[in-house]
Amino acid sequence: MNAAVAKLADAAAGGGRQSASREPIAVLGAHPQSGKDIKVMAGRYGPYVTDGSTHATIPKGTEPKSVTLDQAVEWIDAKAAKGPSKKKPARRKKAKA
Repeated sequence: MNAAVAKLADAAAGGGRQSASREPIAVLGAHPQSGKDIKVMAGRYGPYVTDGSTHATIPKGTEPKSVTLDQAVEWIDAKAAKGPSKKKPARRKKAKA
């Protein structure tokens, strides 16, 4: 009984799934066009740079702490130019004969 109460208390306190911290690895400065702060963050699928609205993945082999403001602006602008990702069309159900 005590073990069950302890597990429930742990789950209520957020002890279940571990999430990445929301603290930035580095704050690089303001974006030249938008004026928003550019941050280097650690994400579920790897490090990325963000200006608050656009998230751009850091290329493999690049150390997140060594990213410069110019590199981050280039990646964010390239990601914004690509536009939103394309959604896959919904699969249609086959009618039974």
